[in-house]
Amino acid sequence: MKVVYRIINNLSVIFLCHCPLFVSCTNNEPVQKSDEVQIRLKDLECDTIKVADLMKNLEIIPLEDNPSYMISRPCKFTVTDNGFFLYDNPSPETAKILYFDKHGKALNHIGALGNGRGEYITIYDTSTDRKGDTVLVTSIDKHYLYDKTGKFITSKEYNVNPGAINYVAKTASGYICSTDFTGFEYQIQVYDNDLNVIDGLLPTNGIVDRMFLVGNEARVEGNKIFYCSFLNSAFYLIDLSDSKHKKCFHLIDDEMLS
Repeated sequence: MKVVYRIINNLSVIFLCHCPLFVSCTNNEPVQKSDEVQIRLKDLECDTIKVADLMKNLEIIPLEDNPSYMISRPCKFTVTDNGFFLYDNPSPETAKILYFDKHGKALNHIGALGNGRGEYITIYDTSTDRKGDTVLVTSIDKHYLYDKTGKFITSKEYNVNPGAINYVAKTASGYICSTDFTGFEYQIQVYDNDLNVIDGLLPTNGIVDRMFLVGNEARVEGNKIFYCSFLNSAFYLIDLSDSKHKKCFHLIDDEMLS
């Protein structure tokens, strides 16, 4: 887990540190006047990053051999200060969220499938912050909030018509959720820590082809969202403190096929 933790943090630092460099390499056009900024790769000066530098300390941590904590199709792995959460989804009928400590010891399940109080019908996504004190689980038409022991705290219905919420991420002041369909645009819904809607649906101004792909999950730093798209060689920035600040940084190489 330490190597995963180090890689995530190092990549995050590298990515954020290079954002100002990307902005400075445009064709002298002010960023704030355009939703899309083109960046020519030949104009960038980037240091070589060795994989060995990201994996200086490697430790294999076996998970506890417990029948109730067996995994077969892990979909999301979230590292916290005290352990990690693992979202396993062999099928919609057997999906579960497991909590392990730093040594791989199984601690508890987060919620459970069912129709009772504090139980979810299925799992769309889950999210927590670095402390890992609370865990958000998004299901059909409803968000569920638990503490790290798996105790149910509260739930709240959400309304996205048409469509549903597919992905969630923790911000400094609450949560962001991406919707799978709203007209011809993908949009995000913003919540505070008590799952109250802050800004409703924020349009992405058409600069985003599709929201968080499985291989391109969003990184959240404070109230800013960063994520990449390998489909069009671009990365995106959305500042939740300023709904007008949505930028696409498009990487261009002279040898790319148009």
